[in-house]
Amino acid sequence: MTQVLNKVLGWLKTAREWLLWPLKRQPVFFVILMLLFAIGPLMQVGHNALIANDIAFWKGAKSLAVVTFVVYVLTLLVAWVKQLKPVVYILALLLKFVTIFVKYNFMAEFNPVMLQALTETDAAETSEFLSIYAFSGGTIRAYIYIAVAVALILAGERWMPRFKRWFNYGWQRTLMALALVVLLPYGVMQVTKQAMLFGPSVTVDEAYAYQKYGPTDALSNIVYAVLAVNHVGKEAEREYEVTERAMHATSVCEETDSLHLIVVIGESYIKPHASVYGYQLLTTPRLQAELDSGHLFLFHDVIAPFNTTSDALKRTFSTNSDACQEHWFDYPFFPSLFKKAGYYVTYWDNQWDARKVDIFDFSLGSIVHNKRMVPYSYDLENSKRFDFDHELLDSYLHEAHGKVMDHRLSLSLFHLMGQHMYAGSRYPKTQQFMRFTPDSIKRTEPWLDQEKKQDIAHYDNATYYNDYVIGKLLDSMRNSCVVMVYFSDHGEEMFDWRDFSGRDEGARKPAPAMKLQYCVPFMVWCSDAFIARYPECVARLKEAARRKGVLDDLPHLLMDLGRVRNSYYKPEHDLISPDYKPTKRLVQMSVDYDEVVK
Repeated sequence: MTQVLNKVLGWLKTAREWLLWPLKRQPVFFVILMLLFAIGPLMQVGHNALIANDIAFWKGAKSLAVVTFVVYVLTLLVAWVKQLKPVVYILALLLKFVTIFVKYNFMAEFNPVMLQALTETDAAETSEFLSIYAFSGGTIRAYIYIAVAVALILAGERWMPRFKRWFNYGWQRTLMALALVVLLPYGVMQVTKQAMLFGPSVTVDEAYAYQKYGPTDALSNIVYAVLAVNHVGKEAEREYEVTERAMHATSVCEETDSLHLIVVIGESYIKPHASVYGYQLLTTPRLQAELDSGHLFLFHDVIAPFNTTSDALKRTFSTNSDACQEHWFDYPFFPSLFKKAGYYVTYWDNQWDARKVDIFDFSLGSIVHNKRMVPYSYDLENSKRFDFDHELLDSYLHEAHGKVMDHRLSLSLFHLMGQHMYAGSRYPKTQQFMRFTPDSIKRTEPWLDQEKKQDIAHYDNATYYNDYVIGKLLDSMRNSCVVMVYFSDHGEEMFDWRDFSGRDEGARKPAPAMKLQYCVPFMVWCSDAFIARYPECVARLKEAARRKGVLDDLPHLLMDLGRVRNSYYKPEHDLISPDYKPTKRLVQMSVDYDEVVK
């Protein structure tokens, strides 16, 4: 027995020495690169272990594993080919410089928007950028950091023999080998997943889903940026091609008189915080007045397919159906079908600025505001975003409303900031809109303190302000034949049933969270002229109020309301059609919403 044990120990020692061979040959190189890239993940693991944040803990663990694997492989290569060492050092320092530069100049991690900007920047823009940031505070911090790193490299390489003595102690070698045995396989797993995401059939949604839970180290951020730019580009190309083909197909409007459609997309709207849906505080007086007068029709069970703006709206703008396993980028863009049918189409977007695109706009903006798609889709759109949504509306009324009214048929699209986090910054701080205070929140749940009640009050004020903006839009259009569809891209939580605000990650959640984050306000408003002209359509709106719907079926409802007919219109997906057929309602493409909330 002792002989067998000694033999096993001998094999383990041999394996340990083989595993540590690159580190023994290049200890300074390994330590410096780990210092450059592993400190952040280590701190993330330690901090989130203490506060029991499982998602952030595992993101940190994945980051640490990726860094360890990549650094180990590089150390192995340098141990074999010493000439590679200066090249790897330079590349590592350059990556670290970029990471620090971005972090302290833009308060962000390197992301797809930045990579795309790099690929599209010309010489003049580069010169202007350098003149602004070459000696900014963040850039100087990056210079200092890299200078210290270079000094450590030079000192370490100069005194390398002293580092090698560290490996003379068996317990140290064993401890390091055990760490590598744990981290290297996990790192291989993560790097393999990243490599597989470059496959031709992978969508940007799948890449984004991995990134939400995946590693966030500097190396992985670069990989994700390349992934996102690559996949978004491919999907934008496919969406462009299918929409271009649709422009050669028949798409007509059966309406012979004037008709104006309005589509208003809200943001982060919690349906139970709307008094028109039963909330105890009067947050929607304008909508309530329209409901009482018979102009507004509420739908009570419409869900968003995702709880993120980009994922939800890409499907809402496409004529696909997730329930039928159809990819959004294989079906045409509905504004293009309206434009083809003779509609004058405008799009006023308060989450888009043509002069500046941030990470939240990247994926959606690359489709909705794609330079090749725009000529097919819109006749006019705004060029900047505004602090408040009423300013966006004022811009529309000044620049577009007259042109819209000059056309017999029009489709006006609005994408508001709504109640987007942080809700306290989404409404003007005037007496008119500072309607609710912490004292207005009469709830007594144990997790609610004054600060959280203030957050709820801010959210309710933002909802009240949103109601004002919608009312102002309706006032500008009510004397024409107009039908408006209003919905939110997704919901939110605001300490409604637990000590949590915002949207949490993952597809499957408890039923209360599913309802708050996915079941959205959805309503249709009709002017007097529309009600008089289309009583049959109004009757169908009333009848359909309790039907179960999904936002990705919206284009079919709009084509019905707008009398647009083409081969893409499917009455079985039209929420108010007598031929409507409810399908399984999936969120995050995989979870049966109704099965969870039943």
